[in-house]
Amino acid sequence: FARLAAGATTVICDMAPPPDGPAAHAGTLSVQVAHDAQPLVIACGSGSAIPGWAEAARATAAHSALVLDGLSSARMAADGSLDPRPAVTGDSDGASLTASHDGWHRSHGLTHTRRMWLAQDGLTLRGEDALIRSAPPSTSPPVPPAPDTPVSLHFHLHPTVRPVLDDGGALLALPAGADWRFDHDDPAALSVEPSVWLDEAEGAQPTQQLVLRLPLGAMTAPLAWRFSRG
Repeated sequence: FARLAAGATTVICDMAPPPDGPAAHAGTLSVQVAHDAQPLVIACGSGSAIPGWAEAARATAAHSALVLDGLSSARMAADGSLDPRPAVTGDSDGASLTASHDGWHRSHGLTHTRRMWLAQDGLTLRGEDALIRSAPPSTSPPVPPAPDTPVSLHFHLHPTVRPVLDDGGALLALPAGADWRFDHDDPAALSVEPSVWLDEAEGAQPTQQLVLRLPLGAMTAPLAWRFSRG
């Protein structure tokens, strides 16, 4: 994991391939954000102790991450392990990071790159996500990915965070009153959608997520997004 920290804000990014075994999650390059000990952006959780949720919780869409064509960045094998497990490259200096994974290299010939910057006061987190044509895969896809291949970028919110769409972005109300805002660049469409927080003590709790959606053909430049306080 890479950790960005400034002011009262902490950002964690998963910068490793999933581990071996049937409990691994396909959460490569997913992000979690907390401010002043208040969780803001989360993953759905383990789900291992909650009947019916363990498998769904392992998918990339259950993490605050990018999803291509509805596929997780690592797919589930017959024995429950994840394969292929993406290779990850990247580095962080504590205030910014750049990382890439090749989880869709074999299926689509694409590499996902995520870059993030946390302001010195901790009150702005900027990010960019890109899908870049990688070297020809060993088993090439039958055709290049179609321009209408769906891309979605998920930011799951803690159950105490209340999102409201506003002026092309979203206002995020926190219980302590330290409200945040989410903004993004066109051409993605922003929506607030249902999500779940899987708490081992309290079970499955409903929450919400911010989702950016666009077709692959519209990603002619990195998709930029921003969380900022106030």
